[in-house]
Amino acid sequence: MDKYYVRCGEFEYLGVAEDEYQAAHQAILFALANIHDESLKTDHFIYVDPRGFRGPTVPGGTITTEDLPEYTLLLEDVLDSI
Repeated sequence: MDKYYVRCGEFEYLGVAEDEYQAAHQAILFALANIHDESLKTDHFIYVDPRGFRGPTVPGGTITTEDLPEYTLLLEDVLDSI
């Protein structure tokens, strides 16, 4: 199991998982169970990386080559698979 950093808009999650998909699932389940702030902005993508939080820091933001995450997953696909 590896450590994964997950970012989706303003939401960030750090967890241990078998792969990037399981890390994304854990992050979404954590957010649904624990975050009740409706002003939290998310993105259409979930950025997962074992090296640290990467991807845009604001929904729809741009990604520089230094911030390019290892995995980019569609939020809708992850929600559909839960």
